[in-house]
Amino acid sequence: MEMKMNKEEYIKVLMVKTNRSEGECNILNQIIENHFIVGKNNKEKIINDIIQKLQLEYKEADELYNICMENILKGIF
Repeated sequence: MEMKMNKEEYIKVLMVKTNRSEGECNILNQIIENHFIVGKNNKEKIINDIIQKLQLEYKEADELYNICMENILKGIF
């Protein structure tokens, strides 16, 4: 049986795992949806968008990126 979440549930998971607000997690989700997630260049584009839209330092944006990708790879998304 395959587990799928809708966007609302995914945002809630992000809120718990990142300790970020619903608004910030919606922005994270939008960034991920707007990029093709495979490839190093795309990783940097996503991280740069996170830095710009959430006004974070690189290290923190990279951590958020890794959490989002972990959720996707584990099939939570």
